[in-house]
Amino acid sequence: MKKRMTSGLFSLLIAGGLVLPSLSVQAADDNTATVTVRVAGANGMYYEDVLNVGAESYVNASGEEVAMEVPSAMGALVDLLQEEQLSYVADTTAYGVYVKQVGELKEKAISANTGWTSYINGQAPNVAADLYELHDGDVVTWAFVDWTQTLYPQVDLSGVSHVKVGDDVKVKVTAEQTTYDENWNPTVSTVAVEGATLHVQGDDETYVTDANGEATLTAEQAGALRFYVDKQAAESGLPLVVRSAWNQVIAAKNNVAFTDLSGYAWASEAVSKLADLGAVVGDGQGHFLPNKAVTRAELAKMLVLTNNLSLTGNREFTDVAEDLALRPYIEAAAASGLMVGDAAGTFRPDAPVSREELAVVLVRLAHPTEVPEIAPNYSDMAQVQPYAQASVQTAAAIGVMVGDPAGTFRPQAAALRAEVAQALVKEGKL
Repeated sequence: MKKRMTSGLFSLLIAGGLVLPSLSVQAADDNTATVTVRVAGANGMYYEDVLNVGAESYVNASGEEVAMEVPSAMGALVDLLQEEQLSYVADTTAYGVYVKQVGELKEKAISANTGWTSYINGQAPNVAADLYELHDGDVVTWAFVDWTQTLYPQVDLSGVSHVKVGDDVKVKVTAEQTTYDENWNPTVSTVAVEGATLHVQGDDETYVTDANGEATLTAEQAGALRFYVDKQAAESGLPLVVRSAWNQVIAAKNNVAFTDLSGYAWASEAVSKLADLGAVVGDGQGHFLPNKAVTRAELAKMLVLTNNLSLTGNREFTDVAEDLALRPYIEAAAASGLMVGDAAGTFRPDAPVSREELAVVLVRLAHPTEVPEIAPNYSDMAQVQPYAQASVQTAAAIGVMVGDPAGTFRPQAAALRAEVAQALVKEGKL
């Protein structure tokens, strides 16, 4: 019972009536877990998605369908492979399921010590993959490894904060390594990973860690600096380090200024903050265009960069082209659950965001645990569509959106660039 489900926000959305009838996502039942699922093989084989995993079943090598009682690491693998239309071979043993093949990559394909194994949040579980119960937020990694030498990396960005364009970004890669004495007593130690490659999105230059496991990147432009880490044996393609997920650092510009914010003093600081992050851009001639409507694709970018959302997700919308510049932000916003498509599988990237739609998104983002019981005194509340009524009331109660001096909310009016910037800053993420 695989369902794409990309955020733990949905209980709030359902309880508050915030799921749009035409933009709804199927809610999770009680026996599911929303997790990130990764498959990292040899020679660059890689798949990743955020999925809602239930108590699935798998088919073993004998053709038997084996039901699992809980959302499990094996269920996560089955779901992702079903989505990617890849096959697998698994045996049922006395100790639980044993995965022998994923796609075309079989155990012992490279050497006698190679095969498939799973990690939960970077650690090898102490039970079989069909028995390990997953919980919301877990990261499940299925990796093709050499049992004697492949390491699972930890990417350390702890020293990176408030990065500006042109700043160096220092990355350290370590891993836990187990060694054994003459009596096979294990010792686990943290070691620096030398020779790991950092692959930076949009950058052809190669970055390799030194003997201390360190490498330095440079934030060349505002927005998301994204990279992943791996290390492969040159001849065989065997992973010596399991490929990491995408890592991300948000770089800001320095004091972006616009010349058309006269009359928008109330939003100028918010606009500057978003512009510094690269979340909004002007027309190239120093104009911000504060009175211009925000499109759904533009809002997706603002949400991702102001909240440092990972640019992970491969949700496909029929009206979002592969080469659309804002596609990664649309996919990330969809993966976070903050924005969703409609029942027809479209996202409408160029459609203006209405004020009531913005209220829905802002309440999803704020996820308030307590909402003051304040009924907004807008004379046009009757014009708010049913899906957005609770969101408009909540947005007004927590102060992230307000009406106009005439006492109206104008729910179907387009949300403008200045007011969206102000609302995002009011929400408290910057």
